[in-house]
Amino acid sequence: MSNPNFEGYPVQWVANCFLQHDFQQSKRQITPMKLQKLVYYLHGWHLASLGTPAIDSLFMVWRYGPVEKTLYTTFKKFGRSPITSYARGPDDNNFFVPNRQDKEFYNVFDFVIEYYLPVEAVELSARTHNKHGPWRTARDAGDEIIDNDLIRGYFVNLYRQSLAA
Repeated sequence: MSNPNFEGYPVQWVANCFLQHDFQQSKRQITPMKLQKLVYYLHGWHLASLGTPAIDSLFMVWRYGPVEKTLYTTFKKFGRSPITSYARGPDDNNFFVPNRQDKEFYNVFDFVIEYYLPVEAVELSARTHNKHGPWRTARDAGDEIIDNDLIRGYFVNLYRQSLAA
């Protein structure tokens, strides 16, 4: 059972999970935009399935979709090119990822890798603009932040729809 007091991992650690997978597969296919969307989908499915956030920060309502500001700042230097280095710790020698013993986190991570990693960044971004999605709802309400309850509710509904299909 998930720890109800868990408030999420540092967003850089979660980003590093995706990068580690990418680097180990020798793909180098994750751009800053794709990373933003992968972390967003992981966060949403984590909220829906475990009831807790995957990351310790919030997504903002930006013009082109949900953006986590620390990720943006950390990886913007790569522009539209694939990311080639990890988000580093304070000493710049180490990078961190969530503990591999957190099976619940990695179950959600593996799901996101399987279903979202093959999708192009532009398509992942387009999906975040869904008419009833959290980004659009928050944007239309004039909010600057996408509330985690809004994200959770959306992904719970996605899950229910998949069961009905």
